[in-house]
Amino acid sequence: MTPASPTDPPETALARRAVLRAAVWSAPVVALAVATPLAAASIVDVGAYRLTSSCSVPGSGRPGLLLTAGPTAAVPERTTISVSVTGVTTIGELTVTGVGAIVNDLGATSRLVVLTSPLPAGATMTISTTLSTSITTRWTLRAASTLPRDHVATGATPDATLSSLSCRA
Repeated sequence: MTPASPTDPPETALARRAVLRAAVWSAPVVALAVATPLAAASIVDVGAYRLTSSCSVPGSGRPGLLLTAGPTAAVPERTTISVSVTGVTTIGELTVTGVGAIVNDLGATSRLVVLTSPLPAGATMTISTTLSTSITTRWTLRAASTLPRDHVATGATPDATLSSLSCRA
């Protein structure tokens, strides 16, 4: 640091020292701020998992959904599946098998399934409903899965739809 010249007013010399001091102290903060997003940006690709619909879910024989993890990576815990139905007054009960999950009631026609443990690579979980496939009942079941924000799924099929009409074939 150079001393103030005799022609510099005292406040200019003070300002230069303050700027230099601030620059020295802010360097570690800037370095930390630049490094943090790089560490936080590690994204996990869970690959091509599939959410599909079925008129007869294995084990229950009821209409519902199948979530199958891709062959090389698990579907992570905290993955959600939003399930809703139109055409009827209630979605009824959802039963989940194959992985730990919580079913949250969001209203008469919708539920939110939250995985509480990972679905292992290649494994399948089922979500069966109590919806009727009788000739007089017309409904459409829709489901959309969402991964935790630090995950992506290249080639996945995250949504599924099932109609009671398609189950009467």
